[in-house]
Amino acid sequence: MKSKYFLIISIITIMLFSFSCVSQDTSEKGTTPKETGSQVKTIEQEKPETTITDSVVEQPVDSAKTEPTAEPKKEVKVPSAGTAFFSPNKLTTKLGDVVTANIHLHSGDQKVAAYGFSVIYDSQILELQKDKGKEGFEAGPDGFIAVTNTQKPGEAIAAGFDVNGKGPGSNLDFLRVYFKSKAKGTTACEVVVNNLNDEKAGEIGSFAGGTLEIVIQ
Repeated sequence: MKSKYFLIISIITIMLFSFSCVSQDTSEKGTTPKETGSQVKTIEQEKPETTITDSVVEQPVDSAKTEPTAEPKKEVKVPSAGTAFFSPNKLTTKLGDVVTANIHLHSGDQKVAAYGFSVIYDSQILELQKDKGKEGFEAGPDGFIAVTNTQKPGEAIAAGFDVNGKGPGSNLDFLRVYFKSKAKGTTACEVVVNNLNDEKAGEIGSFAGGTLEIVIQ
């Protein structure tokens, strides 16, 4: 009997001890969320306010994109008074074709009454067309012609005289010279001013000449 009572008392004691532990654990767990919540609330209240300000963000400079630089202007040489020149000064033609070389003249403020020009060319590539005009020469709208000398290969000479004179002007369309291309390649013709005078026999300008480039394909 005593052992039976001892067993019952032991069981009751164990149950009471277990209930006490469970109650204590439950009470501790019940207070934790409240304490945590108060801590969170306190942190949120102490959190400093932040202000957002507008800021300018500088875009990175692309070194590859640079402003284009203006190319320096090429100097255009303007003929001075007393200059004979070809216009245009470059021609392209085919083998066997006839080429027309236009000689223009800058007389300044003087009229042209007398002149003598020599046209130098490569007779291996170009053939003077003596059957056209006056042995390969012909006067332009602002020019005149009297005599020619084409006896020497590679050189053709033209000269003229006009009592009243032509011009004045900086771009007188003065003479035509006709050639036939007989070989492929690139060649040049040159006009040389031998003499240039006005109606009072006064010299005009600097007696300068010009060059014509001909490309034969």
